[in-house]
Amino acid sequence: MIMEVLYLELGVGGNTPVIIKYPFWRMTMANDKATYACINYGEALGNFTGAFF
Repeated sequence: MIMEVLYLELGVGGNTPVIIKYPFWRMTMANDKATYACINYGEALGNFTGAFF
């Protein structure tokens, strides 16, 4: 039984993608019910001001 899963990457930079980023991508591609999300404030694009709710 394949369950839904979220691969949540928090604060991982581009220096060592082999450790977390690439395996998460492979596991996401292998499971149709998987979702990959990356949150890295240091590499965010745009001008962010204010609070996020």
